[in-house]
Amino acid sequence: MDMEAESPPDWITISDSIIEEPDQPQDEAELLETQQLLENSYQAAYKGLSIKENVLWPNDAYREFVTLMIHYHISDNIANAFIAFFNKHANLEKSPLPRSMNQAKEVLNSISLPTAEFQKEAISISPDQECHFYYRPIINAVRSLLAVPSINENLVLEYNEKYHKGERIYEEQFNCNWWKREKLSLLKGQRLLSIIIYSDASSLDNLGKLSGHPIFISLGNIPTFQRNKPEAKALIGYLPVVKAQDIRMKNSVQFQNLQRTVFQRCWSMIIGPINDQPDIYLAIQNEIMLCQLRISQILADMAEANKLTNVFQPSTTKHPCHTCLVSKDDLNNLNLLNIIYRTPSNMKKAIAMDLASEYSLHIEHNIFWDIRFDSKS
Repeated sequence: MDMEAESPPDWITISDSIIEEPDQPQDEAELLETQQLLENSYQAAYKGLSIKENVLWPNDAYREFVTLMIHYHISDNIANAFIAFFNKHANLEKSPLPRSMNQAKEVLNSISLPTAEFQKEAISISPDQECHFYYRPIINAVRSLLAVPSINENLVLEYNEKYHKGERIYEEQFNCNWWKREKLSLLKGQRLLSIIIYSDASSLDNLGKLSGHPIFISLGNIPTFQRNKPEAKALIGYLPVVKAQDIRMKNSVQFQNLQRTVFQRCWSMIIGPINDQPDIYLAIQNEIMLCQLRISQILADMAEANKLTNVFQPSTTKHPCHTCLVSKDDLNNLNLLNIIYRTPSNMKKAIAMDLASEYSLHIEHNIFWDIRFDSKS
């Protein structure tokens, strides 16, 4: 039997439409700043058309050896053993290979690429303590992806509705209705770049003693077969992990508020440029194109997704889903009707009416409310 989800209050609505805040008119200073940013992106795109490798390799064999070691993720120990084996049996007066992988890394570290430079942002967490957020602008990460020739050449920019034996199929993002709708919203001459964000706290060593929170991006314009390769991901940065001194501090409301504040501030630095400057010129397929950056997906586990949306953690709430208001008892019920989605509009109203706790929602502002939002995506 079909069941209806818990009835929402009157101010919550179910809608298939895109919910957007009304555009605010820009003053003259903001318009000039936007124009300057656009001009700067054009200059960067123009340079991208003619960028040359600036690494001075000792010889071609050296370059190809280092390229192979990196491409196949060969450990330093194995690479050094191969170098020793080659030098022993090659009978050459001077080896064309590096003395060791450490020497090769010194050459790699000499590479100067603006898109690969990371920034260090200090974030105060107490009057005498701060943590650091290491990141690079998301636009630079996009440029670094486009600097990979195989990615740039195969980038898909047009919507492609696909069928097999009369049935509509959805192999790629650019086969889907989301792409079609976003494409129709662009101005003439603009191209859509779909941003996919990967977020997950991870252990950084085999013993699990060192943890980090890396953020990666890829592009939905990259076909899946290629997007699954390592070179199709670009590291944005590492979110700082704010640690408590003891269990009492960890469970305190003040510390948990601090964690969310730091988390949201870091994310505002990551996606803020997309909100402030969605238009950007990029060098794609030997042309300079005006592109619009749109976040299409954020891939994360449920606990991580709840952090991103300021929803209570799944183990402590009666509405654990980050996208809807289904109760925890009905999460496995496939027959529910009238599921209520957590749209920015609905959640802002819940906070304004002091009902945030009832809907398992923290009251802090969510940076993702500032971006264009689809109630069913």
